[in-house]
Amino acid sequence: MSFYRALMPVIIIYCCHASLISQQEEPYISAGDSTVTVEKGPGTIEILFTGKPGKALTYSLLLPGAGQIYNRKYWKAPLVWGGIGLFVYYIDQYAKRERQFTEEIDRRVMGETLNFANYSVDALRRFRDITNTNKQYSYLGLTAVYILGAIEAFVDRHLMEFDMGEDLSFRIQPVSFPAGAGVSLIITFP
Repeated sequence: MSFYRALMPVIIIYCCHASLISQQEEPYISAGDSTVTVEKGPGTIEILFTGKPGKALTYSLLLPGAGQIYNRKYWKAPLVWGGIGLFVYYIDQYAKRERQFTEEIDRRVMGETLNFANYSVDALRRFRDITNTNKQYSYLGLTAVYILGAIEAFVDRHLMEFDMGEDLSFRIQPVSFPAGAGVSLIITFP
């Protein structure tokens, strides 16, 4: 259930990205006697989800690890699944423990003692609160692993598409100026 709560905002943003534009730009700018037409470019959300990096991001957001599989980095998908599984396990354990403390507090109010006879009601409440805090941290960790997996797939695909051709060059050479000498860095792109 908690996994779907973490996934829901991402799905809503993805499905409604066209309606996220808050202001409409003017189609033209008037400068005296001349009129210049302004072309509206794609929005940020559209840019994120286009091309092969956008596909990797989309796949990874829809199914964790799918972006890594799309990038053919198969060994990374189990790392994402393992991270998500670890935090789901922690959430489950903390929820069970929190329920035990809550049940014990309720039974103590009724005059019964079940599991934690050596602890006072105040101690049980502190344990319950600490367990709840750890559960909330586990939710944050789950969300972080989910989002970092998607970002990793997106960046990895960008790096796969990066031009590493022979036309790229890098050179350092001395330069003289009227006021003195220095070093120049020259980077050449195709």
